[in-house]
Amino acid sequence: MFNVLFGPNVQTILAGMFQQKNNLYSYTNVLVLKVNGKTKGVAVFYDHDTLQKTKVSTGMAMLKFMGLDLVKRINRFIALGNEMGQVGPRECYLSNIAITPKARGHGYGARLLEAVENRARRRGCNKLVLDVDVDDPRAQSFYRTQGYHQEGRTDVEIQKKKYAYYKMVKKL
Repeated sequence: MFNVLFGPNVQTILAGMFQQKNNLYSYTNVLVLKVNGKTKGVAVFYDHDTLQKTKVSTGMAMLKFMGLDLVKRINRFIALGNEMGQVGPRECYLSNIAITPKARGHGYGARLLEAVENRARRRGCNKLVLDVDVDDPRAQSFYRTQGYHQEGRTDVEIQKKKYAYYKMVKKL
């Protein structure tokens, strides 16, 4: 999905945003799991207050790193933002979690998710919310084994392509 939203320079854009404070993709909202100095996985998450406080600054950071390409892609962000990533007070949203291909199947995903849940609790959240692709039964099963349950489905159309996600939730 990030490629659809940010375009071909997604890695450069997100790397730049990661280095700045006060945006949803900032290092302040990212956990990196390292084992013996090697990155095994990354999670991006934020709480309700962070979402409310950084909406404008996230847009400004996107403009800084995307330039006028943001104008061409703004409808994609609006379509997705209206349907996903929204959380209420005392809720945290797990935007993304990724484990490197060679590290999969070794429990790193569970460790990273547990670290996100602990950080969410420290931020005062009592619920963690995420969206998982309806065509990814492996990820759905993983979240269920971690105590998440499905609370709904979101269908989004971007550039005439349809995407569908299940909203999954865990009380913390």
